[in-house]
Amino acid sequence: MFTLSASNLSVGGVPTASENGQNGIATLNNPPESVDSGGFTPTSFVTFLVAAGLPALDIDYIYPGTGGTAGCPPTTAAVNETCTLAGSLFTFTDDSASTSDAKFDLSGITSDGLSSWNGIFTSQFNETYQSLLAGFGPSSLLTNSFSGTVTITGNSTPITSIPEPATWLLVGLGLCAVVVLHKYRPAKLT
Repeated sequence: MFTLSASNLSVGGVPTASENGQNGIATLNNPPESVDSGGFTPTSFVTFLVAAGLPALDIDYIYPGTGGTAGCPPTTAAVNETCTLAGSLFTFTDDSASTSDAKFDLSGITSDGLSSWNGIFTSQFNETYQSLLAGFGPSSLLTNSFSGTVTITGNSTPITSIPEPATWLLVGLGLCAVVVLHKYRPAKLT
């Protein structure tokens, strides 16, 4: 389980003013939101309380980490070494001899159903991930700030359905009937 909170969001590349704590980011619980579960029912994830006109971001997939287990503790730290604990969404990487980061990737749809989104999040640590994870267990808690980039793609207008051929046939027959009735109606006597 992990908790995220938002700050200093931007819309269209323009900062929307400091919004510390003014947007809602839901806590994800495992389960039902399991890593690499093949997708789950869209769940409200990010709500924009300051820019209330924006649709919420509903999450429906949590990607598994890509670091592999070979570099996981208790190995010695090495630059660019990676680790993903079994079943985890985090990819830990040693960036230098004394720093590391954890990346995770989430995706979903907007609450209006018009677009999809993908978010890549990163948290920086002032120690190697081997030091960070030493003694880590089921009841351990790690807390750190993170940054993220969310890319939204999709339609700006709802997709409309296209009538089936049978519907077009009925419309055409109706128009023909109007023309025939108009052409062959009796003339008015004056």
